[in-house]
Amino acid sequence: MITTSAQGSSHALRMAAPQPDAKGSLAIRSEAEFSAHLCSIVRCRRRWEAFHQRWRPLRLQKCMLVEISERGFAHYESPTREPTLPCSIDPQQAHGRNMNLDLSSLRSVIAAAEHGSFRQAATALNLKQSALSRRIRHLEEQIGVSLFERSSGGVRLTPAGESMAHASRRLFAEIDDMVAASRLVDRGEAGVVKIGFGLGVSTSKLRTVLAEYIKTFPGIRLNVTEQSRSRLITVLGSGELDVAIVAGQARQHNGPSMSLWSERIVAAVSIRHPLSTSDAIDWSELKDETFLLSQRDPGSDLRNIILKKLSSPGDGPNIETWDVSNENVLGMVEAGLHVSVHCESWTSLAYTGVRFRELRDASGPSHITFTACWEEHNRNPALARFLETLRQTHHPTTLT
Repeated sequence: MITTSAQGSSHALRMAAPQPDAKGSLAIRSEAEFSAHLCSIVRCRRRWEAFHQRWRPLRLQKCMLVEISERGFAHYESPTREPTLPCSIDPQQAHGRNMNLDLSSLRSVIAAAEHGSFRQAATALNLKQSALSRRIRHLEEQIGVSLFERSSGGVRLTPAGESMAHASRRLFAEIDDMVAASRLVDRGEAGVVKIGFGLGVSTSKLRTVLAEYIKTFPGIRLNVTEQSRSRLITVLGSGELDVAIVAGQARQHNGPSMSLWSERIVAAVSIRHPLSTSDAIDWSELKDETFLLSQRDPGSDLRNIILKKLSSPGDGPNIETWDVSNENVLGMVEAGLHVSVHCESWTSLAYTGVRFRELRDASGPSHITFTACWEEHNRNPALARFLETLRQTHHPTTLT
C-alpha cells in the first residue's frame, strides 16, 4: 500500500531503518540481519518513489533514502526531518495549469499600474489598501511571477507586469465588446437573418426591402437564398430559414404569415398579335387563346387566376404548363403560338418580340399578392426586427 502523505512515508522509513545504538552507530550483527534491513530499506525506497511519482509537482528535498544510499547505510542525519513544500510556485510549474484568474485582480493590476501606488489604486477602486495588495500578491503566486517592483516611493511594473497589464486592458475591452454585442442581439439590432424568396418574387421590390433593412440595421447580417416555394416551406419548417417570401398565398405553410406588396398581372403577347396595340386587355378577349405557363413559381397561382377569370360551367380556358423557366415561356410567346400572363415586374425584361399589356375586367386591374411566412416558435430577435420593418414599409395584414 502506498502512503499518501509525506509524514506517513517518513514514518515508514524510520521504522524500516536499523535503530542506532547509544553512540549513533548501526548495530548489524550478521549477514542475514544486514540482508533483512537492506530488503526493508529497498521496500521503503520503492514506496517513497511511488509517493514521489504521485506528488511530482511538489519540490521535495532530498529524501532520507537517498542519504542512506549515499552513506552506505551507515547512518543518516536528522532522522526526524520531514520533506518541505516550496514557498512559491515555479513559473514552469504554473505554465499549463488550469487557473481561475479573478477579474478583480486584473483590474487591481491595471489600477496600480496607472496610479503607481497601491494606496491610490485602492482608493480609486473603493478598496482597502491591504485588500488590493492581497489580490495582487495572490495573482503573483498563481502565475509564479512578480508583477511589480515595490519601493517606499510606490510601485512600478516589471516587464512581466507590463505584459500582464497590456493583456488585461485588451481583455476588458473585449469583454465590453462582448456585452455590447449581446445587448444588440437581444434588441434585434445585430445577428443573422436567413431569408428565402421564391423564383417568381420581384427582385426589384425585394432589393428595395433588403437595402432599407441593411441601412437601418447595419449590425445585422443577411443570408439570402432563392428556391422554389415548396422547397422554401420545407426548409422553413426545419429551421434552416427564418422567413420565406413567396408569390401568391403560402398554402403549404401552417404557421403565421402576412401579405406584403402586390403586383398587377399583365398579358404577354407577340408583337404580331392583334391585341399587342391595345393599351389594356380585357380578360374576355383572351377566352379563345392558348395560355402557356411555367410549372415553376408563380405558375400555379397564375393558373388559378386564369381559371377564376375565364372558366364557366362546362367550359374553361386552354392552359398548357411546361417545366421550363419563365424566360423560355416568353421566348415561345415571341414565336406567336401562345399568350401568357406574368407579374408586372417582368415588364422590365427586354424581349423585342413581346408586348406586355395590363389585364382588366369590370372590377379593374388584376393583382397577385406576395406573402412572408415564418414559424411561430422562432425567437430570433433579428427576425422580429425584419418583420417589423416589413409591416412599417408595406402596411401588410397578418394572415392566419
